[in-house]
This record gives sequence, C-alpha cells and structure tokens, in this order.
Amino acid sequence: MAGFRDILAAGMEALSFTEEKTKEVVDLLVEQGKITLDQGKELSSQLRERGSEAAAAAAGTVSPIEEAGLKARLKTMSAEDRAAYVERVTNLAAEVDQEAATEVEAEVVDVAEEAPEAAEEPAAE
Repeated sequence: MAGFRDILAAGMEALSFTEEKTKEVVDLLVEQGKITLDQGKELSSQLRERGSEAAAAAAGTVSPIEEAGLKARLKTMSAEDRAAYVERVTNLAAEVDQEAATEVEAEVVDVAEEAPEAAEEPAAE
C-alpha cells in the first residue's frame, strides 16, 4: 500500500508543479501585455478545467481484471522487486506528468499568440 501512496503523491506533486508553471506562464504573458488580466484568468480557468477533466477520465482506468492481474504479478515478486517496480512506475508517472506539463505550457503559448489577434477584433455588442 505504501507504493500506491508514493505513486499518488508523485502524481499530486506533478499536478501541483503543472499548475504552478501554468500560473507563472500566464502571469508572464499578462506582465508582457500579450494578454489582458481577464484573458489570463479565463485561460487559467480553462486549463484547470481541462486538467480536472483529464484527472477524472484517468481515475478508475484500472479495471478489476487488470487490478487482479497486477496483484497476482506483485505476489510473485520479492519485497525488493516490488520496491524496484514501484520506483520504476513512479518514475514513469513523473515522466508522463512532465510531458503533460510541457504540453500545457505549449497550449498556453499558443493561446497567448492568438490572444492579441482576438483583442484586436471589435467586441460584439
């Protein structure tokens, strides 16, 4: 059970890192005048919502059959092998989370590049 907690903690840490990085990028874009404060708030909200949707979609993705197979595999391992396996999975999860953070940063930059064009368009009344 400790291994699962480690994986969960790593995922939460990565999520926190991603949110902090997103905030930094949005704040920088606002500071540089590439987007307005309201656009920055909206962008942050949209990205947070997309992250929540992705987390919800990922929750419960291990079927009972997959879980039973994993449990059977873990039972055949020594304690040291299980610890190494958990460490390997934790590292893979962190790698995937980092890749996701990079994708979010790229989306923020893309939106920021589009924002000045949107700001120039007259508002519909």
